[in-house]
Amino acid sequence: MLSAQSLCEASVKTDTDIQKHLQQGAELFRKAEWDRSQAAYLKAAKSSRVEDRIEAYEGLAALYRKLGMKKKEARAVQSLKKEKDFQKKLLPETDAFYETYKLVKGDTYAKIAARRKISEEWLKRVNGHKLLVEGKSIRVPKQGYTLVVDKQARKLFWKRGKETLKAYPVSVGKEETETPEGEFRVKEKIKNPVWYRMNQVFPPDSPKNLLGTRWLGLDQKGYGIHGTRHPNSIGSAASHGCIRMYNHDVEELFSWVPIGTPVIIRTSSASVRPQG
Repeated sequence: MLSAQSLCEASVKTDTDIQKHLQQGAELFRKAEWDRSQAAYLKAAKSSRVEDRIEAYEGLAALYRKLGMKKKEARAVQSLKKEKDFQKKLLPETDAFYETYKLVKGDTYAKIAARRKISEEWLKRVNGHKLLVEGKSIRVPKQGYTLVVDKQARKLFWKRGKETLKAYPVSVGKEETETPEGEFRVKEKIKNPVWYRMNQVFPPDSPKNLLGTRWLGLDQKGYGIHGTRHPNSIGSAASHGCIRMYNHDVEELFSWVPIGTPVIIRTSSASVRPQG
């Protein structure tokens, strides 16, 4: 059971860092500095943005192809396909996923998304981040998301209707601090959260702050979905009751999942029917 609050922006991995790794990977490839090129691309492959991961795996596949490393090339190509498939799921082209909305005075992406309880990121992307003009029409997603946590499998499933967009490995609560089960909602979203515990305050850059880079707080006080400073704990029962994720995973989820999203926590997700 945790308490989080945003105090300041910590020194964490940024989009600029990822772009730097991608540029370094390409430059080092041209210079035939294979090991350093691989290292740069592997760092970029941990991006929270699917576009960056696609570019990273394209670079790795080209690198391994150049070196004749067929097994590594095959794995990179497989990862590349997985990311491209995921990207298509995130932004479906089928009209059935959308409705047309005529803009009124004062509309913003944030206001429309909040009013309709849909993903602002999805709304922006499907409309090409274009300027919103009163009287013009845009495409608006019809569906929201549901997060389903399977405590037994130690997985978090990101769903849209019956479709699973992605499954993430997570940590759940230890035996003495078990993760509560039931149906909840995302109540707050905080970047680089401060951790409050036992009358102590741990800022985002403190090695004692267990929350990682993002916090998705639930409507049960003290519980949430967050990152971690201990990635080796992912996949185990190790938390104080919250759901831990790799930082790059929770950063991705944070970007897309809006406040109000249903969160279903069960021992097994087999019988869970996610909400739309």
